[in-house]
Amino acid sequence: MTDKMPHQTPELLMQFEGWLPHDQLLDPNHLGPLALLQGTWHGRFGLNTITLPSKEPANAGPERDLVNHYEETMVFEVLPGLTPNRGATEDQFVSQLKYHTDVVELGTGNGLHFENGLFLNRGVLDTGEETVCRLARQCSVPHGNSVICRGVVAEQFEGPPTYPQYSTVTVRPFVADLGGLDQRHLEQALSNALAAEGLTVEGGVHLHFDTDWAQEPEMSAANSDFTSAERAEVHGIGSIPFVSDQATTTGMQADFYILRCTNSDGERVLRLQYLQRVILKFFGPDWAHVDLNHLQLVDTEGPAIADDAPTFTEWAVENAFEALLSRSPKDSELRNWTRRIDEAAGRNWADLVTALMKRARYRSLERRVSVEDRVERYYQFMLGRSSDAGGKTLTVNEINAGRGVKRITDMLISAEAREFYESLHAES
Repeated sequence: MTDKMPHQTPELLMQFEGWLPHDQLLDPNHLGPLALLQGTWHGRFGLNTITLPSKEPANAGPERDLVNHYEETMVFEVLPGLTPNRGATEDQFVSQLKYHTDVVELGTGNGLHFENGLFLNRGVLDTGEETVCRLARQCSVPHGNSVICRGVVAEQFEGPPTYPQYSTVTVRPFVADLGGLDQRHLEQALSNALAAEGLTVEGGVHLHFDTDWAQEPEMSAANSDFTSAERAEVHGIGSIPFVSDQATTTGMQADFYILRCTNSDGERVLRLQYLQRVILKFFGPDWAHVDLNHLQLVDTEGPAIADDAPTFTEWAVENAFEALLSRSPKDSELRNWTRRIDEAAGRNWADLVTALMKRARYRSLERRVSVEDRVERYYQFMLGRSSDAGGKTLTVNEINAGRGVKRITDMLISAEAREFYESLHAES
């Protein structure tokens, strides 16, 4: 085995030339594929699922299913320079990207999760049979867990990704509402997110992380005083005593996809998707905790908004009235809803949508106008464009299934809606 330096994978980075909004990537030669993660990513397609046991001693049921839909902001920043790992016979030099992610529940804004850590590029290893770009991910979460995952560039691909199967089924079938998703194929949510945005995937890169360090090529050459199983146990997961005793974390797997996409206008955009599964052992069998999301790279600065422009809240409230009731809000309605939403820091947008959908005028439109035509109106007022086929089908299906409030709320305050607002009200 030979350890190649530097850490770059030029053919991979070349695939993204012309797609990156950055003026230039910082330290791409050493960061390699991790350079593509730099910046702030935001997504509102988050799905969190877990089955929990009952609190009865030595009793495997009745279990409880939990589902959360969430919004997330992930920030990746370069740490300058290389970190030396001093060894007995040689040294290793690691480049690093620090990150943190904040997760809040959609609709309420309640905090669900916080995480920080590092993504590491450990260099390229030639095993004689293949050349492996080795990565690692280390993270800490407020539960009292810290994790170190081995990682690799699993593949570079053209066209849409092929996702691994992610299932929430462990001790029994999942019974909570998954919004039409197959409980054995939660990865379908990522394809649905691409369709909802009307995106075509041109290609991308797949990064895989897991806690199975026994699969690491270098492990076979590690200190011969330890078995491979003993060496693997040295790596991976640490927990505070309560967590170790009550809900031992036995494994973690995550798959990240950095995607080159084109939208319905033919514009090039980047998307980041991930699937993550944590295995917990409360007692007896393994219990799967699955998270996933679909995020876009955002400009955290944003354009300057004209002084005489309405606030985003005022603008979105007016759009909600126009889209759902085919009329502008009265001055008192606009003032009241704007105040309520601003005072709640935007956590109650779903209350506005629910209230409007209960109005007699909405019910009248519901009877007289087809759901397809109403959805087209939502796209025009909320996003400033015609619907795409995938997004329209998804929205119609969600409304027909009784989940229209969530879908319409997501559209009303989506990143795309904010971009539409900024395009209308930016300083000239």
